[in-house]
Amino acid sequence: MNRRPDSKSHNPKREQLVLARAKGLASKSSSKVDSKVGSAPNSRKGEKLKAEKKVEATEKIETGENVLGATPVVAAEELDPGRERRPLESYFQEIGGTRTLKREEEVYLAKDLESATAALRDVLYAVPSSARHVVARWDALRALSHTGAKLSESVGDEETGEIAARVETAVKRLRTLLVSRDEEYEKAEGDYTAELKKLDIKVAKEMHNARLSLVLLVELRENALSIGRELRKTRRRTKRLAELERESGVQKSRMLKLAEEVEDAHERMTAVKNRFIEHNLKLVVAIAKDYRNLGLSFPDLIQEGNLGLIRAVEKFDHRRGFKFSTYAVWWIRQALVRAIQNHSRTIRLPSHVHDRLQRSQRVRAELTGKLGREPTPAELAPALGTDTEALEALDRLSREAISLESNVSGTEKRLEDFVPDQGSEQPDGGMDNDRMRTGVGSLIGSLTPREQLILRLRYGLAGEEEHTLEQIGQTLGLSRERVRQLEARALKRLRETQPALRLHPILEP
Repeated sequence: MNRRPDSKSHNPKREQLVLARAKGLASKSSSKVDSKVGSAPNSRKGEKLKAEKKVEATEKIETGENVLGATPVVAAEELDPGRERRPLESYFQEIGGTRTLKREEEVYLAKDLESATAALRDVLYAVPSSARHVVARWDALRALSHTGAKLSESVGDEETGEIAARVETAVKRLRTLLVSRDEEYEKAEGDYTAELKKLDIKVAKEMHNARLSLVLLVELRENALSIGRELRKTRRRTKRLAELERESGVQKSRMLKLAEEVEDAHERMTAVKNRFIEHNLKLVVAIAKDYRNLGLSFPDLIQEGNLGLIRAVEKFDHRRGFKFSTYAVWWIRQALVRAIQNHSRTIRLPSHVHDRLQRSQRVRAELTGKLGREPTPAELAPALGTDTEALEALDRLSREAISLESNVSGTEKRLEDFVPDQGSEQPDGGMDNDRMRTGVGSLIGSLTPREQLILRLRYGLAGEEEHTLEQIGQTLGLSRERVRQLEARALKRLRETQPALRLHPILEP
C-alpha cells in the first residue's frame, strides 16, 4: 500500500503553485477595477474607491486570522528586513488591499460580465465551424450512450431531460441550415453574399436557442483561433488555404477578422470576470478557515475555494436581488467539501460519512470547551443523537491509513516487520501442541486396542480423520449404540487414571 504524502506538512512548492494560481485569477491590476467602477454614473464614488485601494494591509499568516479586515498593520519586512516572505504570506498581503464590493458595484460588474459573455457568444456563433463543432459534439455524446451524464458538462443546468430535448431540437435545425449554407457557399464561389449572411444569422439564432455553457464556449473559441492560426501560416500554400476556407465555410479575410473578434471578446469577458473574482478572494480565505485540519492544507483549501468562486461568478444572476457573497458561499463550500472528500484520504469516504465526521468534530470541540476536558464516548454519543457503538464505528472510519512500508520512528525497520502473520504457528503454541500430543498418546496407551482405535477414529488422533459413530460401527462391525458405549467407557477410564493429571497444566488457560 502506497502512502499518500502528508498534506498537512509545509510544502513551499505547493504554496508557490497556489499563489500563482490565485494571482492568475486576479491578474488584472487593481487600477483597472477602480477605473471601471469609477466610470459608472457616480464618478465621485469611483474616485473614493481608488483612494481606498491605495491602503495596504498585512494579515496574520500562520492562523489565517484577520484576513478580512482592512486595518493597516506593520509589514513583516519592517519588523525584520532580512526575513524571507513565504508565498502564502505574499498572497494574503496581495488580497488584503482589496475590499468587498457594494451591492450596486456587484450589479454593475455582473451586467458588464453578462454583456461581455453575450458579445463572445455573438462572435463565436458567427463562425460557421462553431455550429459544426456543436453538431459533432452532440453526435459523439449520443454515440457513447452517455448523453444524460455528459450534457451537464456542455449545456445549461436545467434538468437533463429538458436539456436533451432543447439541444436535440437545435441540432436538427442546425443540420438543415448547414446543408443549405454549404450549397449556397459553393454557388457563391467564395463571396460572402446576402444569402450567406442570412443563413449565418439563422445559424447563430439556433446556437443561442441551445443555450450552450461556458465550457463549450471555450471549445468553440479554441476551434476558431486554431483556424485563424492555420490561415495565417498558409498564406503561400494555396491548396491548403482553399481546404481551410472550405472547412470553415468562410473566406480567409473574414475568418481572420472573426478570429480577432473572438480573441478581443474573450479578453474582455476574462478581464471583467477577474475583476469580480479579485474583490471576493478574501471571502474564500474566510470560509476556508472553517475547513482546516480535515486532511487538506490551508493553501490547498484556498485553491479549491477559488475554483468554487470562479463557478459562482459564472453562474451569478444579479436579477435575483441578493448579494454576490450570499450566492457564492454555497459554491465555495461545495468546492471545499468535495476537495476534502476526494483528496484528503487514501480511501475515499462517502459524503454522508464526511458530514457525520465533521459534525462529530464540531460537537466534540463544543463539549471540550464546556467541560474543560475531552468528552467521553458516553457524553458525546447523546449529543450526536447516536449510541456509543455507532460512535466507535465512526471513530474507526476517521483513522488515517498508514503504509506498511513506512519506517518506525527510532529504528530502520518498517511497520510491516512488526505485523504478526496470522497464518503461521506461534512458537509457544507449537510447543504446547507437541506436549499435548505426547501426553495424549501415552494416556490412551493404557486402554485396550479396540478402545484406542475407537478414540483415534472418533477424535482424529494420530493422523486419523474424525469419524461419526455410525462410520466407526461399520468399520468394526458394531452398532452405533455399542460404539457410543465403548467410547463412554474409555473416556471414563481415562479420567480415573493417574497419567491424566499430567495434562492438567497444559489444559489450564
